[in-house]
Amino acid sequence: MRIDPVIFRQYDIRGTVGQDLTPEVARAVGRAMGSEARERLGRPATLAVGRDNRPSGESLLGALIDGLRSTGAKVLSVGLVPTPVLYFAIHHLAADGGVQVTGSHNPPEMNGFKMVLAGLPFAGDDIQGLRTRIESDRFVQERGAVTTHDVLPAYRQEIIGRREPDDGNDTAGHDPINRFAHTHALFLLRLLLHPLGDQNSYPLPAFTSSFLPSAPSGRL
Repeated sequence: MRIDPVIFRQYDIRGTVGQDLTPEVARAVGRAMGSEARERLGRPATLAVGRDNRPSGESLLGALIDGLRSTGAKVLSVGLVPTPVLYFAIHHLAADGGVQVTGSHNPPEMNGFKMVLAGLPFAGDDIQGLRTRIESDRFVQERGAVTTHDVLPAYRQEIIGRREPDDGNDTAGHDPINRFAHTHALFLLRLLLHPLGDQNSYPLPAFTSSFLPSAPSGRL
């Protein structure tokens, strides 16, 4: 399969929806990622997947999942979540890695994929390796499964639980850091209930991964 090489960037795969980024491309990326993960791990991979609130995200995620499953991967779908929640899900669900369908801070007509494998960002030569694998049609053939998981309650609790009240002291409500944690978690949930990814507004950029100590190191 021939894909425009310009979409294979240093830190992600990103293109214009309907032009150089289509469900067929997403399926090929899934096949390549699942095959690469299987070769590195020596077994079918367990991979968490999610998407941001762009209108194109649902179809791209579905195609990505099809591609991953075709390599025997066990896919853990966490649905509509900001990118840091996907990183949290990888840790929380004990996955080998994951893929987030996201255009990050780019305009709504763009979308793409950010990837993690074995605790590290999947970037640079790793991404170019996916391109060459797709172009040479080197894919593992096996049938995997997909399950759905709601990790938002655990993510919210992880944030709130960072600041425990002192034993015997009712001071939590006066702690500005604790109040911020509560506010951030509730704000996140409100944003997910009111998607912004229409053609008249920019989708929500990913929250910084520094909120999560379990997120892999390096640029994400």
